[in-house]
Amino acid sequence: LEELEHKSRRADILVDDARIGEFYAQRVPTHIVQGSRFENWRREAEKGDPHLLFLTAQILCRDDAPAVDEIRFPNALIINPQQFPLRYLLEPGDEFDGITVTIPAAMLNQLSPQPFEWLVPGLLREKVIALMRSLPKSLRRHFVPAPEFADACLSAMAPGEGQLVAQIAAQLRRMTGVDVPANAWRPQQLPPHLRMNFQIVDAELEPVAHGRDLEALRGAYAKHGEHTFELLRVRDIDKDGLVDWTFDELPPEVEFSRGEMRLKGYPALIDEGQTVSVRLLDSPEKAERATRAGLLRLLLLNFSRDVKYLRRNLPNIQNLCLLYASVSAPAQHADTDRKDGGCDALKQDIIEAAFARCFLSRADSIRNRGDFKRLQEEGKPELVATTNTICELVLRTLKHHHAVMAKRRELIDHAAEESLQDIDSQLRHLVYKGFVLQIEYDHLQHLPRYLRALEQRLAKLESAPGKDAKRMREVARWWQRYLESAKSQAGDIRTSPEFEAIRWMIEELRVATFAQNLGTAYPISAKRIEARFQALSFSVS
Repeated sequence: LEELEHKSRRADILVDDARIGEFYAQRVPTHIVQGSRFENWRREAEKGDPHLLFLTAQILCRDDAPAVDEIRFPNALIINPQQFPLRYLLEPGDEFDGITVTIPAAMLNQLSPQPFEWLVPGLLREKVIALMRSLPKSLRRHFVPAPEFADACLSAMAPGEGQLVAQIAAQLRRMTGVDVPANAWRPQQLPPHLRMNFQIVDAELEPVAHGRDLEALRGAYAKHGEHTFELLRVRDIDKDGLVDWTFDELPPEVEFSRGEMRLKGYPALIDEGQTVSVRLLDSPEKAERATRAGLLRLLLLNFSRDVKYLRRNLPNIQNLCLLYASVSAPAQHADTDRKDGGCDALKQDIIEAAFARCFLSRADSIRNRGDFKRLQEEGKPELVATTNTICELVLRTLKHHHAVMAKRRELIDHAAEESLQDIDSQLRHLVYKGFVLQIEYDHLQHLPRYLRALEQRLAKLESAPGKDAKRMREVARWWQRYLESAKSQAGDIRTSPEFEAIRWMIEELRVATFAQNLGTAYPISAKRIEARFQALSFSVS
C-alpha cells in the first residue's frame, strides 16, 4: 500500500485509524473483550469465512483515492522487447523523486530517449499539461484551458511513438493552426517527478550513474557501456585475419540473452590495418561506421596492384606534398587520430579517398560475398579518373589555404583579435593533417570556395574591422553552439550525418555572410540552422 502512495504521488490515500477501528467493530462482537475469548471466537468465525478480518486495499484506501493499477503505473517498461524495471518514489527534493528506470550499461548505447519521455500512463496527462504551461505566454494563450487541450491531444496521440513534444505540437497545430517551435518547450521547468530518472547498472547490477538526461549519460558513460557489452556479447560471429570476403553473410543484427536480459548486437567489419576482423558492436551506428572502414580496407587489400599503380602516378604530387607540409595537426574536434603529415601519409589518404568515392558510395547494402564482388566490378573502372580528380581538388584547396595563411600572417598584430580567432578556428577545422580522407567528397569539393571566401574576408578585414566583427558574431554563435554540442553529445549523435550537416551549413552561412558573390551550395540562413539543431535533439526526458 505504501507503493500505491509512491505511484499515485498522494500521501493521503490511506484511511485513518478510526476507519480501521470501524471495520473491526462491525465484525467483532462487542462482548469479546479478552484475548483468549477473541482467539476462540476468531477460530470459529474463520471456519465460515477465512478472510473475515482481512483488510483489503479497497478498504484501506480512501474513496477519493486515484486509481492505481498495472496499466496506469506499470512495474516495468517494455521496449524492443526488453523489460526495464521501474521504481516509484514520493519524496520531493530527493534525487530519486518520481520514476527511476533501471538500464543495464550494456544497453546504454542502444536506447533512444524518446520512449522514456512518455513516462507512464498515470503521469502522462500531468506531464502534458505541465509542458503546455511551460510555453511562452505568446504561445500558451492559444491553449487555454490547458487541461482540456491536454485531454484532446492525448485522445489523438499514440503513446510511446516518436518524440512527445513533437506529437503534442502536431495535435495543437491540427486543433488551432498554431505552430509551436521545438525550442519553445521548456522541459527544464518541469518538476523532477515528470522527467524520467535513469539508473545505469553494470553487469553485476551495481549502480554506475544516474540522472534525468539519457543523452548526457550516454555521452559520459559510452565507453563503460561498450566495455560492459563486450563482456556480455556472444563470440560465435567473430572472425580474424580476413584479407578478402571469405565468409557468407554479415547479418544486420544478432539477438542474444544474458540471464533475463535480452540484448542486440550489430555485426561489423573492423579495420585492423593489414587485415579485417568481424565483431559484434553495441549500436547500429557504430557498426555502420566501422563497417565502412573495414570494407575500405578489404577493397584496398583486394586491389593492391591498383594501389601501387596509383601511388606511382599521382599527378602534381611534389607540389601537393610541399604545400601539405605546412598544414597543422587536426583540430581538437576533428574525428581523426592522424598526427603525421608526411608525403606518404598524404598519398595514402588521396588513394583511400578515391576508393571511398568509387566504392563506398555504392556500399549501403553490402551484406554478402556476392554483393562485395559486384561492388568491386562496378567501382574499379572509375578509380584512376577519380584519383586524378581528387588530386586536382586537393591541390586547389592547398593553394588557397597557402594564400589564406600568408594573408593571416600579415595581420598577426592586427587589432581585430576576435575576428582573427574566429578565422583561426575555422581554418583548423577545414584543412588539417588527414582532412583529405576525413572529409567526405561531397563536402571536400567545396573547400576551395570556403577558402576563397576566407581570402575575401581577410582582404576586407584590415580596412573594416568593425564591420567584420559584427558579421562574425552572427555566425560565431552557431559555430560555438556546434562545437559545444560536439563535446556534449553521445558519439552516435556527434558522428551522425544529420549532426555533421550542421557543420557544413555553418560554412555555407560564412560564405553568404562574408563573400556573397561566391554563392552557396544551397539556400542558407540562421533560421535553417536553428531548425536543424532543433530537429536533431533535444528530447524532453
